[in-house]
Amino acid sequence: MSNYRDNTWGLKLQAEMTDAFDPAHDFVAVTLDVATERDPWRRYPLGLYRFDLPQGTDEPENSFWNLTGFSPEWLLMRRTDTNGFRVKKNTTLFAAIRELMDDMGIPRNRVTMPPDSQDKVFKKGVKFDPIKDTDGALYIRMINQLLSFAGFGALQTTAEGQFFFNEIVPFENKSPTAHYGPREHGGDDMILYEAISRDVDYSRFANEVFVYNANVSSGMEDAEPPIKSVARNMSADSPVSIPNLGYVVTKTIQQDEITDQQAADKLARAELSRSAAYHLKRTIHTIPDPRRGPDEAYTLEAYSTLDIPILEGKWQVVSWSLPLSPDPTQMVMEHQVSRNEHF
Repeated sequence: MSNYRDNTWGLKLQAEMTDAFDPAHDFVAVTLDVATERDPWRRYPLGLYRFDLPQGTDEPENSFWNLTGFSPEWLLMRRTDTNGFRVKKNTTLFAAIRELMDDMGIPRNRVTMPPDSQDKVFKKGVKFDPIKDTDGALYIRMINQLLSFAGFGALQTTAEGQFFFNEIVPFENKSPTAHYGPREHGGDDMILYEAISRDVDYSRFANEVFVYNANVSSGMEDAEPPIKSVARNMSADSPVSIPNLGYVVTKTIQQDEITDQQAADKLARAELSRSAAYHLKRTIHTIPDPRRGPDEAYTLEAYSTLDIPILEGKWQVVSWSLPLSPDPTQMVMEHQVSRNEHF
């Protein structure tokens, strides 16, 4: 599932049909009970879900529902602000977010706001028009668009259904929240040593970056002349520079929230540095780990039978999935991770 971002919780569940549960109105809390040889049983919440009206089967022995569950933030994808929404110039981000959440009837005690010291002010007005852009006037997309303008990540919910959002932390500044690897190297000893896939993506590579601010597609009012910046890799020491590679690969970035030339130049240089790389995605399998949440980074270590490192260092988590089964041997957690590998 997607609402223009990566971190959306979903659940597919087969359940016995029961009059005690109304899938059209009730929420379901999914939990996982875990114990180790040394520690007692402990219950971990895995998410709060509401379900579509169920498909299912009627059998001679019993009747079953096939349920598709949606997290609280995904439910906001179903509601459009039919009147449109305008953020006036000099409005603060947190005030705009509170107004949208109030409009949706979400109690304020269900929203955890960052400290006021992180609040931002919109120097230009922003307008969302459901007639011109119906999809863009969905409540959660308006919220996420405003958050992205101010450097915050998308709206999320905890496993207990509490809404929250945080400032974006670049991958290089993130602290790993898990260390999967051999115990003798400080890891959790949770990796299942199956084949670890390697998926290489060269589409993110570029040796020229063009950044511009058009002030046309984001809804910004009071448009000014566009700002643009170009950064080129001309280094004699870089194997993928324009002189050494022999051809140009251009990456184009439109960032309408840029308001000055210095910011555009900085973004172009930073993106050029990141683009002198290819993108590598790996998939690992572990025993179930109910501690995992959204937008994490891992430290990973894996070695071949010849004790040769085949996976090491810090990785950004792309996604993870955990099948729920009465059979413990079927509960294998899959994690997709990625990072840029520089030439």
